[in-house]
Parts: sequence; structure tokens; C-alpha cells
Amino acid sequence: MRLELYNGLLQELATIKPELSSSCTPASLKQRHPGFEIWKLLEDTEILELMNDARFRPKAYAEHIVLRRFGLTSRQTLKKDRAKVRKAAASAVHPYPSVPR
Repeated sequence: MRLELYNGLLQELATIKPELSSSCTPASLKQRHPGFEIWKLLEDTEILELMNDARFRPKAYAEHIVLRRFGLTSRQTLKKDRAKVRKAAASAVHPYPSVPR
């Protein structure tokens, strides 16, 4: 659940990043991308802060939003989630055992 939200927000933030440098408003961004989940999680003031931050990095910001949404305090939690997913994928039974991985 957390990683799904993180991946979705990362994609949305990467999509709007090029538009943040142009003269736009939070309302115009919401109009161009009405289905984005990010609008439910951010206030207009936070969107304005993104627009004014020249060092905005979608990956770090998506991580920050997920931590805040789930009440987490450590980035290590997301790293552990990713490790669990990788471990589960590695231990999954290959549909064709004779084919090397």
C-alpha cells in the first residue's frame, strides 16, 4: 500500500515538475491533471511552495508525502518495504523452471 502510493505520487510529481517552472497556478495544474492523487494530499500553499522551490526533487517529495500520510518518521520503513518486495519477487517460483533466471 505504501509503495503503491509512493510510486503513484512519484509518477505524478515527475509529470508536473516541468510545468512548475512556467507561470502556472495550483488551479491550472489541477485543471490539467484532474485525476492526480496528489491534489487530495496537498494544500494549495504546499503546491505553491513546490512551484517556488528550484531544488524540487519528485522522488524525495513523494517519499515525504508517504511518510506523512502514514504517520511514519523514518525513511528506513520504506526501504524495508522495498526489500520485502524484492525478496518476495526473488523467491517466487519461476513459471518455467528449466529457463535460467
